[in-house]
Amino acid sequence: MKKVYFVLVLLFYSVLLFSEETSFQNLDILSKIDYISNSINTMNPDFIDEIYDFNKSDPDYESLVEILVEKAGDLVFQEDYKYAFQIIEGVLYNNLAHAQAQELYLILNEILKEEAEQERIRLEVEVEKERLKLEAEAEQERVRLEEEERLRLEALAEEERIRQEQEQEAVRQEEEERRLAEKQTREAEYQSNLQEQQKQLDEAEVYKSSIKTIGAKNFSFYTFLFPGEFLYYTSEVHTQYNSGDQQEHILYGSAVQGGINFIHPIVNVNLDMDFDYGFIGINSNGSRNMNYNATISIGSPVLFIPLTFRAGFFYNQYFYDDESSTDMAILKLPTPSVGVGLWNFILFDRIKIDCAIDYYLVSFLTDQLDLA
Repeated sequence: MKKVYFVLVLLFYSVLLFSEETSFQNLDILSKIDYISNSINTMNPDFIDEIYDFNKSDPDYESLVEILVEKAGDLVFQEDYKYAFQIIEGVLYNNLAHAQAQELYLILNEILKEEAEQERIRLEVEVEKERLKLEAEAEQERVRLEEEERLRLEALAEEERIRQEQEQEAVRQEEEERRLAEKQTREAEYQSNLQEQQKQLDEAEVYKSSIKTIGAKNFSFYTFLFPGEFLYYTSEVHTQYNSGDQQEHILYGSAVQGGINFIHPIVNVNLDMDFDYGFIGINSNGSRNMNYNATISIGSPVLFIPLTFRAGFFYNQYFYDDESSTDMAILKLPTPSVGVGLWNFILFDRIKIDCAIDYYLVSFLTDQLDLA
């Protein structure tokens, strides 16, 4: 019963949240501005999450962003730095190139750092005061106990003095050991920071060198041989102009593929070449097929997605032992091509994907092709 109740409550709040988002999108610009103003004036913490979900397709999106930046600037003058910083972070999450938001972000970041530093210093002072107070109280308590012990056990004063001296020496040694351990810890942290900074400098130098230096390591080559492949094609055009059945064919053939890759931290260039030859007709009348293509693709590793732009040449041709059995509308198709693709796209750190979409420009020059 409790599980059912929990599911119903979760469903209710999900529908309520969806309704609120939908109603906000349907508001007019003035109502949206009022909603934003009221949320900022009351410093509604839930409103910060709503900023991250602003819909860029909203026709009022740009105006709403400007209102947010303006309200954040007002909060700066009111010294409400933390809430203003959260608003600017939400704006930059959706629009990183907003210049005024970037300036406010830098200003607020420095202000919050200064406030954090002041708070840290204040806490250190309070801790030090408390430590001195506790030491003073401990010292007073020690003196009182010593006096009582002296009055009560005067005969054992010398023995007690020796014992106290031994205890004080132990405390002093312990304190020295503690300070030595703290000093060693600080030195270890300092050395670790130096090593990390040096590592970052070395990595930056290696990256800089890899950009400036081009050599054999930037190139790679590959070849593939496919001893068996199948090609299926059919021709509805032939059926429309002949009384026979629709022609369908299956060819068996081989293929070879090769390429050159130029890999660089700024730009990647790939030249891929393919040759396919279907030379055995399984259910066709002596038909054969040959096609080859060469494509150059250019991309950049600095892009979030390994998108490449492609240009090349494609050639496809069908052969028939008996020309009277020809059942293809286009027997020869040479064409330049352009397209886009993904190269070396890694998915889940386990799957590598290479794919492309090419457009054959010969579609512009013949009425027999609507789109290729």
